[in-house]
Amino acid sequence: MAVAIGTALGCLLPVPAAGDAPTLAESLWQPQEATYAACGGVYRLPAVPPTPAFADQPAAFQLTATTIATEAAGPATASGNVTVRQGQRTLATERLAFDRRTGMGRTDAPVQLREPGLAARGQRATFSTQPSRVQLEDAEFVLTAPQLRGVAVHVDRTDAELGLATAELTRCPPDRAPWRLTADQIRIEPAAASASASVRGARLLFGRVPVFYSPYLRVPLGRERSSGWLFPSASTDDGFDLRLPYYMNLAPNYDATVAPRWNRRRGAGFDAEVRHLAARSETRLHGAWIHRDEDYDGAASRADFRAAGGTEAEFAPADRYLLGVRHRGNYGRLASAIDFTGVSDNDYFVDLGSDLATTGRVLLERRAELRYADRALLARLWLQDFQRLEPGPTPYRRLPEASLVYGGQLAGPLAWRIGGSWAAFER
Repeated sequence: MAVAIGTALGCLLPVPAAGDAPTLAESLWQPQEATYAACGGVYRLPAVPPTPAFADQPAAFQLTATTIATEAAGPATASGNVTVRQGQRTLATERLAFDRRTGMGRTDAPVQLREPGLAARGQRATFSTQPSRVQLEDAEFVLTAPQLRGVAVHVDRTDAELGLATAELTRCPPDRAPWRLTADQIRIEPAAASASASVRGARLLFGRVPVFYSPYLRVPLGRERSSGWLFPSASTDDGFDLRLPYYMNLAPNYDATVAPRWNRRRGAGFDAEVRHLAARSETRLHGAWIHRDEDYDGAASRADFRAAGGTEAEFAPADRYLLGVRHRGNYGRLASAIDFTGVSDNDYFVDLGSDLATTGRVLLERRAELRYADRALLARLWLQDFQRLEPGPTPYRRLPEASLVYGGQLAGPLAWRIGGSWAAFER
């Protein structure tokens, strides 16, 4: 599928005033619990079963309307509830002209396009039946698979691709678009298993302020893994915070994501994640780093530092980081597990957040474990440590603890078991 995006006309994603007819995005939006991908909801097309005669015959064509006028050697004109169906694609408008000899049609009235995964509205359109193609002008659109909505001066839909020219798109809900991506050209092939968008002249805007530009991007959209830029994330919870993640499909069983990050108050840094999947184990490494946080000195924010009597010249910005490891292994009777999270300071989660912990956590646990189990014997060796994120006594550490349990079956429902454990605690 091909898409083209740009800002030559300065178009903006539509947010209608109260009382206006709903936009296409509003009519397809279904609120739900907020997630990163869905922004608090999803875009979903209504389930309309295709006419059986057209489901298995993509080349079949049907035109219905309240009134159809034809001439022996001229085009046909249709008006009133006009519907054009071809395969699973439907075009609806109030009037159009159609040339039966060439298979070409045109309408200068508002028009709606529907097909699986795509809905669009335009102010006018042209189409052809052989080959199947629809072109919309001044359109808004919704793509349900990648959960994208936007507007475009020109939409060109063929069986192989979708093209949007001079357009803007976003993943945000219909009532707001704090960030949006514009470009001179985007090409998408949604039918492919590894659907992706080729974007030329890409510009990322936060509000009306451009914050990123690239002459070319390749953005994966499908479920099949493909290296490329993912859609950015931006927030204003802690000043303007922008992430531009890049996904690397390194091998069938491991991948990585690196996200350069810029925070207006704090400065630049990055987030990174590496995932590895083996036949008997699964491992995830996650890290984040901010270089010389301009609003934190390792113990207090700049405002708190000044309130305590410090001067601006004495304030020394500190590096901030997070490191997380999660591992699970199963090797027959032997199993392994590692859970480790560490941060540079007590205020890291409050200031910078993470998907590894919430801002209300007081302790970060570090644990490593080996376990052996069969029908009679259970053996366990593990280590446990903590990082405390607020003043108070530090919990005891296990360095290490070992336990052994052995048991068997007696007559009937009776069983026996004997075991013991040993631990080296340290504070």
